[in-house]
Amino acid sequence: VVCDEVAPGEAERPEATRAEAIRTTAFWAVTLALSLHTLMTTGLAFHIVDLGAAAGYSEAAVVKLFLPMAVITMVMVWLSGLAADRFDLRWLLVGMMVFEGAGMLGSANLGGPVAQWAMIGGIGAAGGVSVILATVALPHYFGRTHLGAISGAQMMCMVLSSALGPSALALSRSMTGGYAFALLAALLPIFAVIVISLLARPVQR
Repeated sequence: VVCDEVAPGEAERPEATRAEAIRTTAFWAVTLALSLHTLMTTGLAFHIVDLGAAAGYSEAAVVKLFLPMAVITMVMVWLSGLAADRFDLRWLLVGMMVFEGAGMLGSANLGGPVAQWAMIGGIGAAGGVSVILATVALPHYFGRTHLGAISGAQMMCMVLSSALGPSALALSRSMTGGYAFALLAALLPIFAVIVISLLARPVQR
């Protein structure tokens, strides 16, 4: 007879339903963090050539910024995976938002090397952390029994935000003549998510 062994504490893991999950701070901390990242990165991807041109970059030069950004993302995926096993996920959420804020500041002031590397490092690092959080955060906070339904609700928010990103930057361009207003305005919800993230806790049974 083969019996499945249950690790210590296995029976106490939270198993929240979708309705329970979406009423928690943890769900919205993770969902808003990931949605903000998709909103801003999708918006930048659509407008990066125009943003670079305003800062004096040629089209080829601004596209080349994605290469070091991708390298940083890959390194941060590995580091974030290690950190997720050792630290409270709240600190990964906070770290992701700090990186995101640095990326937005760099993008809004693109031109000098400091701003350039703030954009590359901030967005690249936030992207790496987001990969891990998108994988481990929901099971950690809510268990795996209803994971499909919970992640579906989260994905709906992320898809909506990715669709709004290009429009938000385009609106900023048409109203103010540039993208800095939208990029700097993103710092407000980033700060709000940092505060919410510090309050996130797994569902208790």
